[in-house]
Amino acid sequence: MSLTFNPGEELSDLGGRVVLITGATSGVGYAAARELLRKGATVYLAAKSESKATATIYRLEAEGLGPGNGKAIWHKLDLDNPHDVKRSAEEFLARESRLDILINNAACLGKEYALGPIGVQDITTINYVSPFLFTKLLLPLLKKTAQSPDSDVRIVNVGSDAHKLIRKAQFQSKTDLNGPTTGNSYRAQMKRYAFTKLLVVLWSKELARQLAASSDGGSDVLVVCVHPGSIASDGALKGAGRLFWPLSKLVQWYIKKTFLTPTQTPTQAATTVLIAAAQPDLCREKVKYHGAYLLPFGKLASTSKVAADEGLAKDLWILTEKILADEGL
Repeated sequence: MSLTFNPGEELSDLGGRVVLITGATSGVGYAAARELLRKGATVYLAAKSESKATATIYRLEAEGLGPGNGKAIWHKLDLDNPHDVKRSAEEFLARESRLDILINNAACLGKEYALGPIGVQDITTINYVSPFLFTKLLLPLLKKTAQSPDSDVRIVNVGSDAHKLIRKAQFQSKTDLNGPTTGNSYRAQMKRYAFTKLLVVLWSKELARQLAASSDGGSDVLVVCVHPGSIASDGALKGAGRLFWPLSKLVQWYIKKTFLTPTQTPTQAATTVLIAAAQPDLCREKVKYHGAYLLPFGKLASTSKVAADEGLAKDLWILTEKILADEGL
């Protein structure tokens, strides 16, 4: 895989396939949705705001969706509150009879420390707990789809190499999900973001392990976690903008100069997500790619030592299930 990757030529034909992608109204998610639509998929844009999703659909159509392309549909999803996530999953299950590709892409980059509706810090809720629950509730449909002829069902979790910044973790109580710091400095916010990406990588590993060992169709569902690459995203620039002047301008300049290169635009960064979602090689080599961690552009890579800890991944899974069960979820 390389920068010469051509989605039109190298992705599977997705006619008749159903894709659900979170965080598709901008950035990497938008670029991925556009290419999947061009391959003929029905793509649900999971987002909280109908007006924003509708504007995104108009933009997608203006950028060249035509005969033979798929259809973009808004699906309401609010990751702020797991109870809303449950309703969203139930609504999707009621409206669709299949789901071929689930891409958990949405994420909050940084915000001031606050606890969310279930008593877990809100960035952890948005970036990890809600996607965990959403995926869990959609798994029966993913497994069912995996039993259909010529199926190629995948779950793609968008992680980040930022997870390597977290050198230790434990998951024994709810407070362990609140991250390594409660400070509100830019550095503290980025450290909490990195922590949530560690959770995503650990979850992906354990999800892959459990599905591989299942006998109800789960072994046919491919799970891949990807680091799309560093980009000068809207979230990064807005986060830097919250710093005091002139430091805010200095950090924004640094982000643009360091990350906004021809190899790291959102469209380019979407390449690894697209490879994980619909490149045929992964289906042909499931043993190689199931539970894998991919770097740009589709390169197999190792996670941090902490993220590779199977015992820690199991502890995280058990704790997350308990927290959700205590909420009636």
